[in-house]
Amino acid sequence: MEKLRLAAEAFATQGEPLQLSPCGQGHIHDTYRLRCTGGSYALQRVNTAVFPQPALVMENIVRITEQQKRALGDRAERRVLETVPLKAGGLLLWQDGACYRMFRFLENAYAPERSTPAVAEETGLAFGRFLRQMEGLDPRQLHEILPGFHDTPLRLRTFQKAVEEDLAGRAEEARPLIEYILDRREAMGCIVEGLRSGRLPLRVTHNDTKPNNVMLDEKTNQALCVIDLDTVMPGSALYDYGDMLRYGASTAEEDEPDEARVDLDMELASAFTRGYLRGADAVLTPLERRLLPLGALTITLEQAMRFLTDHLNGDVYYKTAYPGHNLVRARAQIALHRAMETKRGQLEALVGLPL
Repeated sequence: MEKLRLAAEAFATQGEPLQLSPCGQGHIHDTYRLRCTGGSYALQRVNTAVFPQPALVMENIVRITEQQKRALGDRAERRVLETVPLKAGGLLLWQDGACYRMFRFLENAYAPERSTPAVAEETGLAFGRFLRQMEGLDPRQLHEILPGFHDTPLRLRTFQKAVEEDLAGRAEEARPLIEYILDRREAMGCIVEGLRSGRLPLRVTHNDTKPNNVMLDEKTNQALCVIDLDTVMPGSALYDYGDMLRYGASTAEEDEPDEARVDLDMELASAFTRGYLRGADAVLTPLERRLLPLGALTITLEQAMRFLTDHLNGDVYYKTAYPGHNLVRARAQIALHRAMETKRGQLEALVGLPL
């Protein structure tokens, strides 16, 4: 804790430090809440294994938050993530091989861990607004922090290589899942091809549209701001919308072992969609809006491929709690994809409704 205290003291906070304690349950960075006489702050020890170039991440975040402030004008208070500089200048502290950064802690707000229809609509609204706020920022001005992150054809090629090599000798037991994915490979390149051809616009996208990446006001339960901007990069709105449904409208966890419990909750899907379309307003092109259900199907199958690829390679990427954990995850994602295919007509009706 002494190293953390010294790191915290290097930042330009207001008032005297009172307390430093662990905060949040993030899977990437270690976050601590620093309480000072002049307010509270979030100190983060950056995971440089996942983000080996944190300076580029912070350059992106500065561009993103400045664009948000321009878009919001005098309504920006509590609606934009606020970075805290070092006393010596700059935004990153390197100390004893560790990298630290700091943000202003948003008081009287919370990040929801579970979706309800009301929460789903507010989080959809927040991500839709974020898309609209980014309209004035050229996506090409941002660093591609994780190259190929949502290049589904690339993920498919990586998956096919894992099947062919079968490094862990697990392909036979996973054969039904492998065949399910390969039977749908022709549709996997539609979004990427749309971006390359210009039929789909390249946008500034969040790329991690989970409910707990939105802060809601404790009193009103209304959306304040989008957080966790590390993965904001050039991309397609279809993936952001799809991941909202994949993560937030599933009836089960990502690693639910009972596939019968995995379904798409249409009440939550409807709420997310309603909020997202209202927040994005007229920013989405007619083609983007029509293809939003394709985003949900594509990213869900993409995630199934990623879990199954790791299973075939011997569990070298994702943390696992037990043998076969990645296989269970892949089965759950495919069960969700199957539910989305069954309900595709209902999803298409949702995105076709007038605002």
